[in-house]
Amino acid sequence: MGQKVNPIGNRVGIIKGWDSNWYGGNDFSGKLVEDTKIREYLNARLAKASLSKIVIERTLKLITVTVNTARPGIIIGKGGQEVDKLKEELKKITKKEVQINIFEVKRPELDAAIVAGNIARQVEGKISYRRAIKMAIASTMRMGAEGIKVVISGRLGGAEMARNETYKDGRIPLHTFRADIDYALGEALTKVGLIGIKVWICNGEVYGKRDLSPNIGAKNVKGGKAPSGGFRKKSDHIAMLQPKKTKFRRSQKGKMKGNAQRGNQLAFGSFGIKTLEEAWITGRQLEAARQAVTRHMKREGQIWIRVFPDKPITKKPAEVRMGKGKGAPEGFVVPVTPGRIIIEAEGVPFDVAKEALRLAAAKLPVATKFVVRHDYAEE
Repeated sequence: MGQKVNPIGNRVGIIKGWDSNWYGGNDFSGKLVEDTKIREYLNARLAKASLSKIVIERTLKLITVTVNTARPGIIIGKGGQEVDKLKEELKKITKKEVQINIFEVKRPELDAAIVAGNIARQVEGKISYRRAIKMAIASTMRMGAEGIKVVISGRLGGAEMARNETYKDGRIPLHTFRADIDYALGEALTKVGLIGIKVWICNGEVYGKRDLSPNIGAKNVKGGKAPSGGFRKKSDHIAMLQPKKTKFRRSQKGKMKGNAQRGNQLAFGSFGIKTLEEAWITGRQLEAARQAVTRHMKREGQIWIRVFPDKPITKKPAEVRMGKGKGAPEGFVVPVTPGRIIIEAEGVPFDVAKEALRLAAAKLPVATKFVVRHDYAEE
């Protein structure tokens, strides 16, 4: 049986911090219930403000509530009147002094809670759930996410029998602890009942030690400074080669026979590497090879990548049974056959070019050979 665990709770203490920061003592249960009441009240009161998360911190006599939102103007109101009103309302609930900080979410398309909320509002507004989900996936991937998965469940389209549908793009490595995966559950109240929406968004992988402070890197809208401790980007996205648009989302496997008939001669540079066997080379591998060449050549001379990954490949997750059709496109590859030139270089000495292209060849999943232009004369 599949044991499903919350991706955020699974990473707490590793790459994610806690949303409630306080010492419980003898009154742990009372404080926990109070936190739940605060969150439920704020989520209901600020339903139209696109809330991301609510962080609660406590000292002896003060409760600090930090609201992360994509639309801070709705919460602040004219001249900050709404914030003061909200503070008084929370005082009545908690019977303690309350301080409210408002942080703006700069890229709401990469926040699972906001994406799930947007889809739910559209479904409630009688927009086609397929259209709403596909638009959300496209905007999230456009903002640089490595992957997104959306599962919608309930009486979809007013059907008599409830069902669930899954939409996925990119990669969602749930078993990888260093993968920065955001998860949220949203609900849409329709005339035929509740429809649940689960969203997973992968924002890359975190290497090294990460600061687990709850508000690290956030910017206070009211003019205050963000907490100290430095800000780390969620991931350094690699600008990998891939087509902007493809005629077909998935393609057939195809065949790779014989030697390369085109692209088998040096066309731009004096040095290059060519393949000795057939293989699929991914955009990530080509980018790694390009970086290896650029670093060794110290940004001198010129390089040309002679292949472009435009063939979509699919991959099913480990839990999927046989059948069920093809999976979502996982990435793009370029099929190469023996003799195909992969990378060319120019403008550097022979020894530098040879070593740079050797380092590049080590990044590729195929045996290669260093080649030199027939009319090259070393100066």
